[in-house]
Amino acid sequence: MVHVISVHNFASQHIQTVEQPTASSVAPPHRLLLALSSHCVEVRDLKSDGDLLFTFPTVDHVRQIQHCINGNFIVTLESKTSRQYKESNSVRVYVNWDSVAALQQSKMTSSGVSLGSSECGMVQPMRARIAGRVTPTTNQSELGSLEMIEIPLRQNPTLVDCCQVSGNILILSANTLTVQLFHIKTHDISKLKFIDFEECPIQIELNFIPNEIAICENYIAYISRQSVHMFKIVSNDSTDNEDQNDALACGFGLNCLDSSVTVDYKKLLEKESSTKSRDRITINLPSILKSNSLIHKNNPFTYTDRDMGVNILSTSPMIDKRIPNCHAVNLVQLKLRPLLIENAQNQIVEEFKCIVLKPLYVENVDKTSDKTHQSYFRSNYRQHLKGVAFMVTTQQEGYLYHFNDDDSSLDKDNCICVYPFTAPVYSIVMEDYLLHALTETGLESYTLRTGHQLCRSLEVVDNINVACPSVDDCICMVGLRPFLGIEKMLLSENFLVLLANADNSPTHSVGSNSSGSTISAWTLYTLELPSAKTIFDDISIVANSHQFASPQTYCHVMSEAHMILRNSLLLIRWNFSSSKSVCLAEPSKKLWEELGETYRTSCALLGDHYILSPKYVLCIPYYKMAGLKPFEVLKRVKKLQEQSNIQITKGLIHYFKTTLLNLKSSSDVDYLIKSGIKHNIIDEILDLFEKHSFDDIPHLVLKSGALREYSTSKFINILTSRDKGKIQGSKEKSLALALLYIQQCNIQEADVVLSDMNREELYTILEENWELLFDMGNNGNRNKGKISLSELATLMMSSNPEVLADVLVSLILDRRNVTLNRILKLFLEYLPSRTGEEAQCAGKVLQMVLEQYLKAYFASYETKELPKIVYDRSTQEAITILVRSYLSQLQILHLRTTKNQETASMQGDPNENDETEEIATEKDSFKYNNVNITHFEDRPRPKPPENYLFSQLRHEYLDKMSPFLTKTEDEEVNEEAKKVLKKLQTSTRIS
Repeated sequence: MVHVISVHNFASQHIQTVEQPTASSVAPPHRLLLALSSHCVEVRDLKSDGDLLFTFPTVDHVRQIQHCINGNFIVTLESKTSRQYKESNSVRVYVNWDSVAALQQSKMTSSGVSLGSSECGMVQPMRARIAGRVTPTTNQSELGSLEMIEIPLRQNPTLVDCCQVSGNILILSANTLTVQLFHIKTHDISKLKFIDFEECPIQIELNFIPNEIAICENYIAYISRQSVHMFKIVSNDSTDNEDQNDALACGFGLNCLDSSVTVDYKKLLEKESSTKSRDRITINLPSILKSNSLIHKNNPFTYTDRDMGVNILSTSPMIDKRIPNCHAVNLVQLKLRPLLIENAQNQIVEEFKCIVLKPLYVENVDKTSDKTHQSYFRSNYRQHLKGVAFMVTTQQEGYLYHFNDDDSSLDKDNCICVYPFTAPVYSIVMEDYLLHALTETGLESYTLRTGHQLCRSLEVVDNINVACPSVDDCICMVGLRPFLGIEKMLLSENFLVLLANADNSPTHSVGSNSSGSTISAWTLYTLELPSAKTIFDDISIVANSHQFASPQTYCHVMSEAHMILRNSLLLIRWNFSSSKSVCLAEPSKKLWEELGETYRTSCALLGDHYILSPKYVLCIPYYKMAGLKPFEVLKRVKKLQEQSNIQITKGLIHYFKTTLLNLKSSSDVDYLIKSGIKHNIIDEILDLFEKHSFDDIPHLVLKSGALREYSTSKFINILTSRDKGKIQGSKEKSLALALLYIQQCNIQEADVVLSDMNREELYTILEENWELLFDMGNNGNRNKGKISLSELATLMMSSNPEVLADVLVSLILDRRNVTLNRILKLFLEYLPSRTGEEAQCAGKVLQMVLEQYLKAYFASYETKELPKIVYDRSTQEAITILVRSYLSQLQILHLRTTKNQETASMQGDPNENDETEEIATEKDSFKYNNVNITHFEDRPRPKPPENYLFSQLRHEYLDKMSPFLTKTEDEEVNEEAKKVLKKLQTSTRIS
């Protein structure tokens, strides 16, 4: 199905009359090459209405001409007829062809007359050399004069093509393909660099003789009227060898190279019988899978992999290590079948008309991940090659294939789209985002699907962060213009060139390329291509008329415009560097800022469409790709609702719900809002939820800590404004209120809310929202990344310790969200900073957690297996902590028992006060004598009742040491010490 919408308009159109060319091509940035029968090539400026710039000579009659960006050379297929009327062909390369322009311009300026086509060779002599055998002379390399390089060939060539990025030349001779490799060499004397070609030491034998060939990097395609074949040449690296070994091990590969290998059929039968009990597997054979695909069931061709293939042979007598490793991977193998119609005497014969092979190079790639397939044919930009688009046409239809360069699987159908043309087609060209087809009636322009597939291979299209229109959407015909007598269609970077022969209508005259045809004037149509931004603007104007009347049409058209911009940003356009001695291919510069802004606008428009549609989920990735903030989305939706008179808030609620749940901290709120009236916008969003989706508010509170911190009072007012019984999910509301009260430092209200909750409900809601029990440290920069127990967990230690312990055990054993080691670490960090009742509650929760965990741990073992258990570190630590907890409880219990007994004894003995007074009197009677000897009584002094640990083992002399001495005793001891010191000083003087 094709959606017709006329939105493609050429920026300008110029018409000029030119001499009938024998071959034609284009050269960047805006030059047209016309090979004439007078053995010269005209170079015209497409930007100046096709005016003639200069000409340069050729050796023979040019039958085919093509310009290559890498090296800035022109390759031609030339023919000449000998005296015996035998025609022979040659392949020649012309270098420094554009330097002739400066020389001719200088002569024209000095003489004041223009040069005719016959005088093109009189300005500067052409210098010739043979590729790979003769190097240019010193003067030749310094002057930069026109240089012809003869390509030596063993057979007569019939077709030629070149890769624009690698510079390699593909040559067809009969049914054999050879490749001339592009090289840059340095002159031995002048040290100047020059272009040269060397024959690749392999040749490729084909099953049929094609009438058109194409090459890009290591991909090769060729076509005849009845068959089409596309393949790529890769090298068997280590990865491929491993895959082959795996295939052989699985029985899906056969090594037929070595016939001397002995096959043990007995072992194979035993292996087969042993695998019968295994599960069956499904093998998708590529030929069957492709033939049964929905796209190709009714097509006039069939997939064939038996009669179509290539044979790679070595042409070098020397042993090259790389040659045996090269092999061909078949990608497209098509063969036409006759169409039989009932009651018809003759069968209708279909034929293939043309092919296009387009490499897809992308801008931003990981340059460290270089391709492992090192091949003769790969360029220096091989890491940028992410895919190849291949299109083949019959008389009425075109089939577009897309191949990922990194994907080596062959069990899927790579045909992504079918183009039904309005008339028989003769030629096609492919832009980065549009397809132009030349038919009998004129020029048709269609949108492409290569970008859809390319985006899916480069990005993770999850419809959460990145979205992309579907590949299965119907294509759009964006332009249909009548042109008659068109013989040739060429595509340059900014122009589409049509060469028309008005004398031969309808198109596709047979004698256009015949050297014996009479010279006639042709019409040159120069159509300036619109930029991607211009096409987007034109599509937007047409789409706006369908925005509310036909939303599906609007979405489809805007998706096409979006992909045009997306392809323009992704794909590389090539140009050659003119500042160096050898012009090499390099990416051309783009207007990133202008194009990027338009791309973000397209994303925003698609987001606007989806937020009002039933597929509102897709609005989120498109708004993310547009870089819009929530307050900007809110303004856009309000404006859309006013324009359309549609008050659909379901998509808006989903957008804000998803966006707000991703907020992790208050800084995220500031970043996403970015407005001077933050509180008004937040309040407006919350009012929207209160009015249209009240049941989602508790969920937002539970999942977004930043919102709890940012709008605590607002949430409390909303949640307490309605009755608990009138809403669904009252347990979520209760827990949300508790969190908000904790955020407000109102612990008493939070405790009341948690106490009113049922134990089972509290357990269920905490298990679902277990992150609330832990503080991830996202709010503070100092403790960022540090995990600790949250204030909710601290509150539950005193109010609901059993529920908290059950939840923690479930997280460890059942859900496996946290580990035992993490729980132990959290409690061991929490306990030292707590005293009194808080420490006791925390210790109680930890003890219950360890008891339940160890109970479940040992339940899986029998009693006799217990001594053999090897405990991990966390379990050993858990057992140690639990035993210490038990011992601590026993000690506390013992102290409490002793204290109770002593208290009871003190209350039951009436003489205890008298005994205490007697002890105090005895303390006052202790004195020191004159000879510094302390007299102690023989009976021990009674110990005062003490309640501390090890009080009975304390030495009595410690009671006289500070700070246990009373003030009176301290003064008496000091006086005695002074007397002793005075006596010692006196005795020292006497002696």
